[in-house]
Formats: sequence, structure tokens, C-alpha cells
Amino acid sequence: MNSENRHPNDALIDNELEGLRSVAFNDNARAKAVLAMRTHPTGSATKRWSIGMGTAIAVAVLIATPFVTQQASAAEIHKIAAAQRGATTRFCKSFQRGPDGNLIHSYDEWIDGGKHTQKFYNAFGRVSGIASFDGKLSSLYYAKSGGVLKSDHVSSFNTDAQPLEAIIDDVPLSTIPIETVEDYMNIPVLKSFTRQEGVTLNGKSYDLYAFGKTGAYKLWIDTQTHLPVQREVYGRDGIIERDLYEYPAAISPSAFATPSIEGVQFFDFPRARKDLAGKLAKPGEVQQFGGASVEFKGMVLGNHSFAILWKGQLPTGDAYRSVAAQVPGFGAVMGRRGFVDENGEKYEAVEIFFAKTPRMPLKVSIPVVDAKGELVGIAKFTANPLIFAPDTSRLLWRPDEGERTAVNGKG
Repeated sequence: MNSENRHPNDALIDNELEGLRSVAFNDNARAKAVLAMRTHPTGSATKRWSIGMGTAIAVAVLIATPFVTQQASAAEIHKIAAAQRGATTRFCKSFQRGPDGNLIHSYDEWIDGGKHTQKFYNAFGRVSGIASFDGKLSSLYYAKSGGVLKSDHVSSFNTDAQPLEAIIDDVPLSTIPIETVEDYMNIPVLKSFTRQEGVTLNGKSYDLYAFGKTGAYKLWIDTQTHLPVQREVYGRDGIIERDLYEYPAAISPSAFATPSIEGVQFFDFPRARKDLAGKLAKPGEVQQFGGASVEFKGMVLGNHSFAILWKGQLPTGDAYRSVAAQVPGFGAVMGRRGFVDENGEKYEAVEIFFAKTPRMPLKVSIPVVDAKGELVGIAKFTANPLIFAPDTSRLLWRPDEGERTAVNGKG
């Protein structure tokens, strides 16, 4: 978007579609952005996309009516917000403006209390991403379609049809608060609003609320339930999003289960963590220098990273931070941190990212220091993978366990 031509409403639209708008027509990036928000809470999002199970909904056609627009009262807004907060089940079918200016089906979402699922579609109607949480396990999936896909540390050219990621984890998806009409009151340009009674939509009569002087947000409200049935967002040159809502009495548990996708096998992180803990429980190679020793426990290999694990008599504080492990081809590696496995055992660990999978086995050098922080020797080990996981960071440090410390490899 040309900053010189920005409309006053563009800023709020940017916030509303944060993580989506700039990559709206790169299906992989869009799905990845949303899944990232779900799995790594930021606390900055102003909307949670809402969903529920129901039949296919046709794009609604608004029939204009001659009713007079009125100023809506704050009490009416509070009543709608209370109804939104009280709706524990909800389905949303969302449409966003495509490259040709027409609305295209973008995603579906189901919500049932703490359970939720999002399913994203590309411009051809194929599934490009899914994020589900059934109350215990979360499932994440997003597909490749070719092209350069950038992660935090690497870029790779993907040309096959295999998923970029398909995983199961016991980490809940992040909870972005469900928006209510009261949230609009926190956006300066939306604080003014009007109500138009008796507006016909799909053969039924609703109250139409328009927020902002230009009607940037519009809500069609059921006069009996006080719940929105349709929501539209407008930008400088017309409509950019339409959400259609249903509030079913119940949603099938299958809506939140790990999806079944032909040819796709989901990686089970909880099972992999238990497997790793079992392998780490076995004795590792020990090297001693003076009164200090290091027990090398092994290495975990991922798609774009590996992590080396060991136990040793290591100091804390500045002396701890000043010691670097080394892997040939990757230089000195800082950023060491603790890792606690499923059995409660603590290990030292360092994670290294790479653009090309290194040749195995790896040669690893670990400085050994005494309690005073003085170097007493260099322990050298040969490392082969104990286990594979697509994301070594997720395996060792769940997303809800804080930000990881990581370095870029040179390999």
C-alpha cells in the first residue's frame, strides 16, 4: 500500500487484519502467520477469528431499505456485547477481497468453549492451513505450493506437495480474545456509531449498526438474540472482508479433532518428548578434566536446526555465559540454556540453525570449566541424532515456556 495514499481508516484495517493483510494472496504465508499467532501468543491482536460448525452459507445479498438511520445508545452496544460474550458456540465463514476485487472464501472457524478450529483456503478453494485445539491436544497444518518460504532463520524453495508442517502437540493454541462491539469503542475512528432498523438481509429483518463516520465496520444484529449474523469491513475502495455467523446449539467433536489429510502424517510431539526422555536416561559418554566432567547425551536433528545435549559441572552467571560450545562449520555457539525432559532431568543444551542439513556424524567440542569458571579442558564428542523432530525448539522447549535463545549457523 502506498503510504502517500493511505485512507484514515487504513490504520484500523491494518490492525484488524494483522498478520494477514500484507500476505493476503500468499496462501502459505497467510496460513503460517495465523498459525504462528495461535501458537506463540503476542497479546497484541485485537481480534480472534470466530467459528462453529454449520452448513455452507451463501454470500449474503443486502437489500437496501428506506428506514431512517438513528444514533445508537451505549446501552444497546452493551447488550450486543453481553450476547457475544455469552455465545459459547459459534461458526464463522469469512470472505476476503481477492486480487480481482471480488470476495473469495478465506477461512472457516469453529468455537465451542475452550475448543476451536480454523481452516484456511487458498484462492482455488483448497485447504492451505488448519489450526485445531480439542481441549487437550492441538493440531497444526499448512501446505506448500512452491516458492520461497521464509522462517525466522532460513529460506527454502519448496516445489513438492508435502506439507510445510503437520504436527500434534499438547500445548494449547494461543487465546486471542473474542472481539465484541465494545472493542470498537477503543478505536478512536470507530467510537461514533449509528443504527438502522428493519434492514432486510436474506429475507429477514435486522438492525444494521455502522461504526465510524464512513461506516468502516458494519454489523447486522438479530433483534431477538442481539447477536451479529453478518459483519463487513470497508477500506478506501470498498468492501475488503465479510464474515457470516451462526450459533449452533452444539458442535461435533470431529470439528476439533486432528484432521485426516490424504498422504499427510502428523508429527506427534508429546510422543517424541517421551521417546527422547527414554533415550536420554541411558548413560552417555563421560570425559573428565581435573575435578570437572561432562557427560555427552546426544543430538536432536530437525528440518532446519539441531540441538546438542549434555550434563556437566557448570558455573552460573557471567562465567556460565562466557563459555561457548563449538561445532566445526558453525563456529562458536553461544546461547546455551537449560532443558528439562519429561522425566524431570535437567540438561545443558544449545540449538543451532542451518540452511543445509550438515553431514553426520557431527564433531562437537564442549569447554569444561571448574566451579570458579576457569577452563580446565575441552571435551570432544562425535554426535549422531538420537531422534528427529521437525522443530527442535518445540521439542525441547514448548512454545509456552518462554522465548528461546538461538544462533544462526554458518553451514
